[in-house]
Amino acid sequence: MATIYTFALTARYVIYPVIRGNVSKYMSHSCDPNCKARVIWVGGIPTMIFFALRDINNGEELTFS
Repeated sequence: MATIYTFALTARYVIYPVIRGNVSKYMSHSCDPNCKARVIWVGGIPTMIFFALRDINNGEELTFS
């Protein structure tokens, strides 16, 4: 069974990707990540985006800290 993370963007907004989400819900936590999560505001709504910390090879698992 895969681990699904929830993300608290603010005290009011939480992303629970099981109900609605995309393939990023399968990203894994890592002590040596290749991505970084950031929250930006789009049209007054907090939105989580991921930035690559380095070049990521085709087929490589996406990880974040």
